[in-house]
Amino acid sequence: MNNLPFGRYRLPSWCQALLGICHQLPVNNWFAKRLAFLMRKPVLMRKQSPIDVQVEGLKFRLFPKGNLSDKRLLTMPGLLDGQERRFLASVLSDGATVLDVGANIGGYGLLLAWERKDLKLVAVEA
Repeated sequence: MNNLPFGRYRLPSWCQALLGICHQLPVNNWFAKRLAFLMRKPVLMRKQSPIDVQVEGLKFRLFPKGNLSDKRLLTMPGLLDGQERRFLASVLSDGATVLDVGANIGGYGLLLAWERKDLKLVAVEA
């Protein structure tokens, strides 16, 4: 299943539109988070898993059924500390090594490394 080309598990356009709206919502607003979680329900109720999606320009094959990190990355990637990631990207020295411990699928570290292509990333998950 994972050897199939990216896009094989692409969502229909109406699902992509819902998620696009979710990605634009502010993550520090209680109402916006609740709205995003409601808007993701029709997407998650579909039987489709995995889901191929681009988040902040990076391609992911997510398995959101039963995986909270994948659900959050699918719905509101800013919940993966968007402001903090941008801050780290701005202050890390050239070629720095970043250790992402408890990485789950590595979304945080991958998004950080995507912003700063010179970084070395080590993501560890038990």
